[in-house]
Amino acid sequence: MSWIEPWLRWDAHYYTSIAENGYTFAPQIHSSAAFFPLYPALIRVTALLTGSIDSAALLVSNLALLAALIALQLLAEREDLYAPARTRTMVYLLTYSMAFFLGAGYAESLFLLFTIGCMYAARNQHWTWAIVLGMLATLTRITGVLMVGVVWLEWAASHGFTLSKIRQRETWGALGRGLRAEGWVPLAALAIPLSLLSFMVYLGINFGSPMAFLQAHAPVRGNFDFMRVVTDIIKVLTRQTPRFDIMTGAGTLFLLLVLLPRIVKMRASYAWYFLLSALIPLTTGLISFMRLMGGVFPLYFALAETELSPRGHAIMMAALVILQVLALWIFFSGGFVA
Repeated sequence: MSWIEPWLRWDAHYYTSIAENGYTFAPQIHSSAAFFPLYPALIRVTALLTGSIDSAALLVSNLALLAALIALQLLAEREDLYAPARTRTMVYLLTYSMAFFLGAGYAESLFLLFTIGCMYAARNQHWTWAIVLGMLATLTRITGVLMVGVVWLEWAASHGFTLSKIRQRETWGALGRGLRAEGWVPLAALAIPLSLLSFMVYLGINFGSPMAFLQAHAPVRGNFDFMRVVTDIIKVLTRQTPRFDIMTGAGTLFLLLVLLPRIVKMRASYAWYFLLSALIPLTTGLISFMRLMGGVFPLYFALAETELSPRGHAIMMAALVILQVLALWIFFSGGFVA
């Protein structure tokens, strides 16, 4: 078995297939139309240099991971995290139980790069860059569309409008002054969801269904059902599910019960992005939830700022590493890890 083969399993196969042969779609079949176009497009361009679609996929992912780590540190500095907490954000990202997907043939690290970059640009009021990076994130994964809310909330905050003071007249007055001064920003930010619309138009023209990206996922993830996650958690608690699903369920409960109180105390833009990024995949159950949450950058700020002693953080990091090794063992053994 080639060393490269395990890193190109499962979803990675669809990305490389798109890069090489374009999209396919058939109703009731899990097909490549489920995957967004920017990552495979970059693979195809990079393959002109590497001469191989497979090596290009890994090169794009790992370069994006390196850039995402740098961007995460810049954002941590912008948020005035003290030095140990800044370091912990990077360590938690790399030790997270599903972090190995960041270097595999998946769009995880590219999406992480664009969303961190969008937030950093918005925090520094570089609105054009924030909008462009939000559009790129949306063309990488559907939850990138949430960056429109990030841009709106940061733009409003830059003019003195905050949700905590929403009942005060002065707050609305500040928002009005902001609209007069920079009213183009919230309007231009609509380009972020419009990039999703552009992909839907492409699918409609080529496959007769603008919603093909959802229909192509349904055979694996199922249709939207808010009660499915409850059923999945019950199966985890009663051990009526495979070992990897038990690990996924335990991780999900940890994220929701332990980190949720900290997330809601973050800036409105961080809380908005984290909460909806968690809610959207949960509508189809626990499948892939831990992997998808690994691409939600506020998670690492929440972990880094958790009120633990240095030893407590070391223990939590060690536990995450153990989980990552277990997941890697299952992954390399040919088991389904998502």
